[in-house]
Amino acid sequence: MLIDHVPQKFLDQDWGLVLSVNLMSQLPIHLEKYIQKKLKNKFTDLEISGYLQNSTRNHLKYLNLFNTTVLMITDTEVIYCDKNDNVIQIDKNYDHLSLPEKILSWNWNLAPIPEFQKDVAIKMKVGAFAIKKQK
Repeated sequence: MLIDHVPQKFLDQDWGLVLSVNLMSQLPIHLEKYIQKKLKNKFTDLEISGYLQNSTRNHLKYLNLFNTTVLMITDTEVIYCDKNDNVIQIDKNYDHLSLPEKILSWNWNLAPIPEFQKDVAIKMKVGAFAIKKQK
C-alpha cells in the first residue's frame, strides 16, 4: 500500500524561515519514476495515479504546518508557444489547490524552439508564494 500522508519531519524544530524551492509539477514525476523502478507491479495504475495526484496537495499542506514564514517557489502554468510566440496551449498545474499569497511571478523559457519540438516552445510561469505565520 502506498502511504498517502502529509509529512511531519522537521515540524518540531524552530525555524526562522522555510524554503520550498522546487517545481511542484516535478514531484509526481520523480515519485512515479521511483515507484516504477523499485515497486513495479505492486500497485495498480489507479492506486499510483491517486497517490501522485495527492503528492503536490500533501506538499502544500506540509508547508502550511510550519510555525514560521514559508517561501515557496514553484511553477504554476506550462505555456506552449509557436514560432511567432503565439500561445497554443496553457496547462494550469494547480487549479485544484488553494495557493498562498503570490509575491512575484515570471516566465521561464524552459525549452525554446527546437529543443522541445521544431515549431513549439515551452515556457513556465513560475511564482514565489508566501505562507506567513505568527510566532
